[in-house]
Formats: sequence, C-alpha cells, structure tokens
Amino acid sequence: VVPEFARFGSPDLAAATQLAVLETWAVTKKILITLGELFQGSEDAQVASVVKITEVGADSVKMGSEWFLSLLALLSINLGLLNLLPLPALDGGRLAFIGIEAIARKPVPPRVEVWVHGIGMLALMALMVVVMAKEIAEKF
Repeated sequence: VVPEFARFGSPDLAAATQLAVLETWAVTKKILITLGELFQGSEDAQVASVVKITEVGADSVKMGSEWFLSLLALLSINLGLLNLLPLPALDGGRLAFIGIEAIARKPVPPRVEVWVHGIGMLALMALMVVVMAKEIAEKF
C-alpha cells in the first residue's frame, strides 16, 4: 500500500506535512478571527449539535473522502480551540483556575472549583439539549 500524496496536492511526505501545518494554521486563524468577531458582537454565534454534524458529515462523505477528511480536520481543530476557552467545565476553565492560583499564590478551595465546574457543565449540557432539540424540530 502506497499513499498517494500527489492526489492531495503534495508530491512527497515532507510537502504533505508542510501543507498540513499551513492548512491547520489557516483554519486556526479563521476560527480565532471568528471568535473575536463573536465577542465583539459583529458575528452571530453558529452552534450545531451531533444531529447537524452527522448530517454535514454524511453530505461530505457523498462528496468524497477528501471532503470528509477535511471536515474531520476542521472539527478537530475547532474542538481543540474551543476547549481551551476559559469557560467552566472546559480545559480552558481549569487553566484559568491554575492561573488564578499562580497569581494568588494559594489554591482555590476545591469546593469552589467543583461548584464552578459543575454549574459550567450543567450550562453546557443545557445548551447542547436546546440546540439538539431545535435541530430535531427542524427535521419534522
């Protein structure tokens, strides 16, 4: 089995790696710009649940493996960046607590952190349920 790098626009493994890094950086920049616009209020938030992601994924499979792999890469980068946002229940929220502890030079009481992350998790779950219910209702 020999990979066909030329099919993706790269003649060899080194060029494919370079292209992967450049494309990942381009997608990362676009996501960060969109997040900035979101926080400024100049862009509307677009959220999707597993229902919409599955639908888009099925459509991309029909378009070919390159489209599907590109979608998977986009979702992976997007999930990784959003997970680093300083929101409770996400890794970025944990990093925020570590930063607070570093500045204060004493640990945040575990009970406080548990409550903050618990409330954050409930809020994220509620958002997921609302978005999923909306998408399912649109199907019928």
